[in-house]
Amino acid sequence: MNKKNLAILVVLGLFLGALPILTGCSVYRKTLGKVFRGAEQMEAVSDNDRQPDDIPVPHLNFKHLPDESSYYETAGVRTATIKYEGSSHLDEVVTFYQTQMPGHHWVHQITEKAGDSYVMAFTKHKEKCVVIAENVGRETNLTIKINYMTKPK
Repeated sequence: MNKKNLAILVVLGLFLGALPILTGCSVYRKTLGKVFRGAEQMEAVSDNDRQPDDIPVPHLNFKHLPDESSYYETAGVRTATIKYEGSSHLDEVVTFYQTQMPGHHWVHQITEKAGDSYVMAFTKHKEKCVVIAENVGRETNLTIKINYMTKPK
């Protein structure tokens, strides 16, 4: 990288770092939670208590762990890590997801067993859902991850 490009990067970095001061911190903070698409302004949603309607949970024996979970959605794109703990057997959890997810329009891709854990992957439109069920002592931990796919299947 030549000196001219380095100087441009340094000036750009200083400008971006000073942007909150130049525009007023309160204005900068207010716009952090918004996404602009054309003239339309959309709020971003972030909620650790949120549990997606299209991903079932074997509620009989599982409780949601909001302090270990995260959910973020903006402009129709969501990403989440949702955790539960319970006492169901791993085989029951795998059967539950393999039979229930298609009813919510998720397509089963793969199920892998590794020791005391199962990893199941599902896709729907441009999203990927990974369900991890693992035995930890007498508990069964359940982790559900939702991500946007850059190349939908």
